[in-house]
Amino acid sequence: MVLLTPRRLSKLFIIAERYIYRGRRIRRGIESVYPLFVSILRAVLRDVVGSIDSLTCPYCGFSASSRTGVLNHVRSVHYYELHTDIVRAIDVYARFTEMMFHTRGTWVVKGDGIYIAGSKTRIAREIEKDPGILEKLGIRC
Repeated sequence: MVLLTPRRLSKLFIIAERYIYRGRRIRRGIESVYPLFVSILRAVLRDVVGSIDSLTCPYCGFSASSRTGVLNHVRSVHYYELHTDIVRAIDVYARFTEMMFHTRGTWVVKGDGIYIAGSKTRIAREIEKDPGILEKLGIRC
């Protein structure tokens, strides 16, 4: 189980904001360092990231000609909605990590008919393959 202290929660919030706001090159760096958190972010905030990448606002449909225009719009008009979505993703991550335990050198996630064992990167790949794993474990996105 991973302990989520207030400092860790604020760090996760900053990582989530950077992942949403930055381009693909920065995202690859974040993905390599925090694979499990990023895979849960992708599963929970798939629509938000996808619409920002396609230069539209995920909340009102505002369209801009540049990424900066969309990000400025989301930051100024829909900050609270984005904040709520990020907090929801962190909550899903916290509940998922509570279900994990470390035994014999590997991480294990056990749930209703689901058993995933291996490194955190392997578990992240399994979530990437089937985002429905979170719902099968009883974690509502």
